[in-house]
Amino acid sequence: MPYLLFVFAYFLGSFPSGYLIARYFYGVNIMKKGSGNIGFTNVTRVIGLKAGILTLILDALKGALPAYFARSIYPNFLNDHGQALTVALVFFCSVLGHSFSVFLKFRGGRGVATAAGALLVLFPPVFLVLLFVFGLVLALFRYVSLASITVAFLFPILILISYSKNVVLFIFSLFLSALVIIRHIPNIQRLLKGEEPKIKQGDRD
Repeated sequence: MPYLLFVFAYFLGSFPSGYLIARYFYGVNIMKKGSGNIGFTNVTRVIGLKAGILTLILDALKGALPAYFARSIYPNFLNDHGQALTVALVFFCSVLGHSFSVFLKFRGGRGVATAAGALLVLFPPVFLVLLFVFGLVLALFRYVSLASITVAFLFPILILISYSKNVVLFIFSLFLSALVIIRHIPNIQRLLKGEEPKIKQGDRD
């Protein structure tokens, strides 16, 4: 059963929501526009807010659905290390699928929205804190990438504080945080050079 969940999580995570929305509804190859990313931010900048929000919802569901099934099958994962490992791997596989999609020759997005969907299902209090921090950083600096990197860095700290008795969850959170931050290396380089684009209030609908 766990292996089927891992495969399901990876392939669902691989579903290229933003790419398909841009390609088949707007005739745009999103991987050749803007930053080349298939996620919410680039889709919004290139096509518009409606397409971006639809991408965000679908990307979040790619993390939420596998997490929901995993939580249902392993309801004691917060207290049992074996169950925690299985649920964490399901979570990780969905984000891995989004970041390295089998349908896009193992290219993909940053994994933030997919991770957020899983977080909402598995760790609601942590999700709410990270959502607040994300919104605060975005409001202050208007960089989606900076907000994403900040919450990725904060995620293991919150897991350690909230579930200190479950070392498996903490180790998993470190791996997930590292994956998201590594996927943001191009954004970090642009931020350091002052070349990272900000979210503008006038972004089109």
